[in-house]
Amino acid sequence: MKSIIKYFIFCLVVFGIQHSTYYAQNNQIKHNRKIDSLYKIIEITKNDTIKIATLLQLGTEISLQNNDSARAIWQNAKDLCIQKLKQCQTLTKICRKYKSYYASSINNIGTVYYLQGDFQKALELFLQSTEITKQLNDKKTQSSILNNIGAIYFNKQDFDKALSYFNESFNLNKQLGDTLSALSSYINIGNIYSSKGNIKKALDYYIKCLSFAERSNNNNYISKALNAISYVYSRNGNLKEAIEYASKSLQIKEKLGDKNGIAMSLSQLGQCYHVHGDHEKALEYYRKGLLIREELKLKGDLPYSHNNIGDIFHYMNNLDSALFHYKIALQLFKETGNIAGMAAATNNIGTFYHDSGDYSKALSYGLESLKLFEQSGDNANTATTLHNIGSAYLKIGKASKALQLFHNSLQISSEFGYTKNIKKTAQALSEIYKTKGNYKLSLKYFELYIQMKDSLENESIRKASIKSQLKYEYEKQAAADSVSHAKESEIKNAELAKQSAEIKAKKNQQVALFGGLAIVIIFALFMFNRFKVTQKQKAIIESQKEEVESQKALVDEKQKEILDSIHYARKIQMAQIPDEKQVLKLLNKVK
Repeated sequence: MKSIIKYFIFCLVVFGIQHSTYYAQNNQIKHNRKIDSLYKIIEITKNDTIKIATLLQLGTEISLQNNDSARAIWQNAKDLCIQKLKQCQTLTKICRKYKSYYASSINNIGTVYYLQGDFQKALELFLQSTEITKQLNDKKTQSSILNNIGAIYFNKQDFDKALSYFNESFNLNKQLGDTLSALSSYINIGNIYSSKGNIKKALDYYIKCLSFAERSNNNNYISKALNAISYVYSRNGNLKEAIEYASKSLQIKEKLGDKNGIAMSLSQLGQCYHVHGDHEKALEYYRKGLLIREELKLKGDLPYSHNNIGDIFHYMNNLDSALFHYKIALQLFKETGNIAGMAAATNNIGTFYHDSGDYSKALSYGLESLKLFEQSGDNANTATTLHNIGSAYLKIGKASKALQLFHNSLQISSEFGYTKNIKKTAQALSEIYKTKGNYKLSLKYFELYIQMKDSLENESIRKASIKSQLKYEYEKQAAADSVSHAKESEIKNAELAKQSAEIKAKKNQQVALFGGLAIVIIFALFMFNRFKVTQKQKAIIESQKEEVESQKALVDEKQKEILDSIHYARKIQMAQIPDEKQVLKLLNKVK
């Protein structure tokens, strides 16, 4: 009976596993299966072309989890391409294929160096790869590489050069009619305009990216576009929508299993909560992103995480922790040669020492960050840093030096229209001239301060208007896309309804099967229980029977003993009583 129960339990487990496998949408399992299948193809194929193509695809899949492992796989593809190209005497069709794969492997390896912050090595590989694609007239791959080169110049804060490469990539995609590949260009061009302060134009590109990505069901770029739109909303103070879009982006990246993308979305959510003033929540998201970037060894992104966490601790007045993270960020930026990052981290450390009252160190770091900002061509931060250094000199009693730096800061801010910095610098100048007794100049700069203050208040009203306009533009674009793709949606909905019906029918079959199986198991358990009861009753009866038989045997034995005694006594009596003949003989004598 135990073997029957074990069998039914085994059946239940087997059917349970089949049921879970059928219905569970576990992307990680699918991802691992895909990787396993690619490894098997590489192992069994004798065709080098197939092997190289599979290695390139395998590297792409693995890069979602581990960049170093992906680079090793792409290096294998590159080495095999070099080996095959050495055998090519002329550029035949198959040799062109090997050369194309060679360019792709170099580009992919360059992408890993880019993600790990080695921009110089990445740029060398990208430029090498783009030369090969030009020789092959492979515009599709060339477009992708141009986009990557643009990203490097973007990180170097050379926005004009970055925009040039992004536009070149975008135009190639338009020539090819490749709207899918244009998605990356939309995001990158939007980032350029966002960095230049042209928020409306940036949003136009982000919305176009989202529209095309949704149309092609490209979840990767849907997530990227949502993240970018979130950034725009957060900059304009529309925090509710910013958090909503960043959360949607995170959900998609989690479903895709894209750890790098997850880290980016977590960082964006942290930034949203930072602006919102919820520093505890911001710190939670920044730390989660940091852990992922450490796991993936994303050396290029790691310092930004440390810098963000340092900012949070600074706001929370946890100065020791703030300095700890700022210094890690600075060291990592130095290792990757990121001048803009080095400038930001150095400036943060200088601000930390200024707030701590150590004006000597504040000046040292401030002057160093000023050189770096000037080197990177970052005028906004150059103006702000000049103001900060002037404040430090003022604190140590060097008013003349401070006055000079404030004027330099005001000049740059006025040239580029940095209203906030004009406001605080004008206020500082007004105070200095007042202290010096120059009330005419003090009044002049005080009036400028009031003018900038009013301008900023009007700006906040304008931002509120822009916020409404941005929302309207997005809803308008979304509505247009909805109308233009209504038929496509109807077809998809019909297919989904059909699939849903099939799934429901199969689910009902599974439920019926499980129901029947459950009834059988319950019946088996009931029968087993009855069997146990019967066995118990039988044992009791057998025991009682044995007891009765034992008692019967005992009675029989006693009865036999009694009868034997009676027989024995009778024999004795009979032995003592004379027989009938003797009695008759005696009677005759008496007579």
